[in-house]
Amino acid sequence: MRFDRYRLSWLLILLLSVSACSDKEDKPGPIIPDNEFILPDPAQYGNPFSAVPETEDVVMYEVNLRAYSPASIQGVISKLDHIKSLGVNVIWLMPVFPIGTVNSVNSPYSVKNYREVNQEFGTLTTLRTLTDQAHQRGMAVILDWVANHTAWDNPWMKYKEWYTQENGVATRPAPTGWMLLT
Repeated sequence: MRFDRYRLSWLLILLLSVSACSDKEDKPGPIIPDNEFILPDPAQYGNPFSAVPETEDVVMYEVNLRAYSPASIQGVISKLDHIKSLGVNVIWLMPVFPIGTVNSVNSPYSVKNYREVNQEFGTLTTLRTLTDQAHQRGMAVILDWVANHTAWDNPWMKYKEWYTQENGVATRPAPTGWMLLT
């Protein structure tokens, strides 16, 4: 009798295992529900900079445009010769993107749109000019951006499932003004 119960138990486990498998697997829906916000990549601008220094050779100059005088991308362009004279080979720009205004603490890490330049600092054209001018002087330019920080008024917010949530509601880590993508 014990042998039969043992065999019956294994048969039941086998049947449950087989019935749990199916040709119709539950596949999650698309990560992006539609294509209305997903834009094609823009055409590459210019040529990749070939003189990027090795990590151990980097002499970096960080620019916080909100505190830099004069506070604009054009202001940095006008100081490139001085920056180069310091031995700098990499210019690191703090966030240059538009800052969200909804529930904002005016943080540059509360990004409203990663595809734009904050008008407070200039335009995409002035950013490209800075990059071109820096490259001509042998300096690389890097942008400070954090991919999972968005503002409440970033178009990505319509995809609430992308964000950290509490009780089904997108939430932010206190005391920040940005949202975290999960």
